This record gives sequence, C-alpha cells and structure tokens, in this order.
Amino acid sequence: MVGTLSKNKRQIEAIQCVEKLIADGILATLTICGSGLQENELKNYVRKNNLTKYIDFTGNINNVTELRKTMDVAFVCSTNEALGRVTVEASYYENLIIGSRNGFTPYIVKDKKTGLLYEQGNIDDMVSCIKFAIENMDQTKEMIKFAKNDAIKKFSKNISVKIEDFLSHCIEQERTDRCA
Repeated sequence: MVGTLSKNKRQIEAIQCVEKLIADGILATLTICGSGLQENELKNYVRKNNLTKYIDFTGNINNVTELRKTMDVAFVCSTNEALGRVTVEASYYENLIIGSRNGFTPYIVKDKKTGLLYEQGNIDDMVSCIKFAIENMDQTKEMIKFAKNDAIKKFSKNISVKIEDFLSHCIEQERTDRCA
C-alpha cells in the first residue's frame, strides 16, 4: 500500500487481511509506504497482534517504482478514492489491484477484468480476493496484463485530455445508472 496513513485510506483492512491469510496458513507479507496520523495506531496493532514479521512500514519513499516492481498486489482500500494515481501506477507496474467498491476505484478497476473488487470493511471478502488470485493464476495474469494495457491506453501521453474524457464518461455513466 502506498499513501498517507489515515483512517480514510483504511490500511487497517489490508493488515487484517494479511492477519487472516496467515491464520489460514497462507504466507503473506504487506509493505506499507507512507506516513500520517494513523501510523502509531497501525504499528501498535501490528505489534499487539504479532504481525511484525509480516508487515513492513517503510515510511515515505521518494521513488516507489523500484519497490512496485517487486510487489504482486496493490491494495486500494480508501473510503472515497478520487482518480487514484496509485491505482494507475500499480497497474502500470503489473501489480494486481485489489480495491474497495468505493469512490472512483470501480471506474478504474473492473472486477475480474483489470483487478479484483471487495466490499469495504469486509475482510473475508478481501481474503477471498487473494485466494481467488492464487487459485486462478492464469486469469490473474490476464487481469494484470489487461490492467497494464488499459492504464497505458487511458493514462499516458496527453494525460489531461485523457483524464477529462475519462471523467466525462464516468459522469455520463453515473447519470445513466441513476436514470435507469
């Protein structure tokens, strides 16, 4: 996870997901990049629940690119993520996106096409996403490949025009959905 450590970014959900995976016998680790108001609370939770060998807090990192290249999954758990730069970056660097069905994330991540979506606050649903990815590696690789191509197509070169077009499309889709 990359971003400000805050309640709205919901890093605790990713930590609890790893905790459940470990309890289920699945070795998982989590790297959390960033700092913020929730840092001490999150670190205390990790210590209290004996997760320090599975959860790494890196603090702020100037260049996340090299780190992303070593990661398999990127969690986007935010309460109300706008146009998530971290989501696009993670797609570009071939991290499987597991994101909440909140905010703008479902407009960027299409469930089981460019990543996996879960119901925010439902840790079992997050765990199911990880297990699905593990049990369906061929499909997971296809999602990652499609997400990268989608990120390149939508968010490279002339980025401001592409973002405006993307937002206009999403607003129109939202209007259509409300009127249906």
